[in-house]
Amino acid sequence: MWSDGLLGIGAFAVLSGLSFGALRHYDEIVLLQPRTVDSSTGYRRYHLDQLPRARLIRALRAVDLPLPELRSLLDADDPGLEAGLRLHRDRLLVEAEQMATHLAILEDIGAGAPGTANFGLLVTDLGAAHRRVTAAGGIEVLPPHDAPGMPRTSTIEDPDGNRVNLYQDA
Repeated sequence: MWSDGLLGIGAFAVLSGLSFGALRHYDEIVLLQPRTVDSSTGYRRYHLDQLPRARLIRALRAVDLPLPELRSLLDADDPGLEAGLRLHRDRLLVEAEQMATHLAILEDIGAGAPGTANFGLLVTDLGAAHRRVTAAGGIEVLPPHDAPGMPRTSTIEDPDGNRVNLYQDA
């Protein structure tokens, strides 16, 4: 079939699941470069052994991993890759929770309900405030946790469905 293991961009695109445009872009940003490029025609050829990397790129971009993070994960050892994937998974879970809240608000509005509030409070002792609110009947949505680029936080829902995000004052 391909005795030298080299594929044109079309065949490589089909096998990898990446579009021509994505392959050209990844070549430009030195994320996935063709094994050879014909100097007179610019024709790109990829090797079969590049397929695992290309498929990993496709899979990570399908879950919205930003390109700078993707680049570092591709070159990471197994523990580094696993840590990066966990970090992105945690970020997606926060986004999913936010999306679920948005959908619930839309459903409330569509049903004629006034909707619920989502607000934040800055507290001096997050752990103590979180315990007081849950003891008073608040429902823990997210326990106290660290989030990238954010102060330590937790989320509580009151009996009316309002969300209160508690933030540790630095």
